[in-house]
Amino acid sequence: MKDRYTEKFVDILLETKDPAVFAGVARILKVPLMEDEKTPKKFSDVFIEVVKNYSAAPRIRKKELLKILKDANSCKESVDNGNFTKDSAEASTDKDV
Repeated sequence: MKDRYTEKFVDILLETKDPAVFAGVARILKVPLMEDEKTPKKFSDVFIEVVKNYSAAPRIRKKELLKILKDANSCKESVDNGNFTKDSAEASTDKDV
């Protein structure tokens, strides 16, 4: 790997269990998920393209994407564990403002 941000990104991306999070990251990095209108790309091809686009991104963008990925995974874990409530969602958004 080129840098520590890329290593961290790949580690977190591999731990991601939610396909919507992966699809969202791919979309942010402008990686198409479909070959054409009817044919989806292979996961391995999309994954490689996501990592390449992430590696080529400026450092600030890498940090932003890492934060997005970490936040998405932590929200998903909270929902899965039943710890996510309206109050915790509001507290989470208040601290980011």
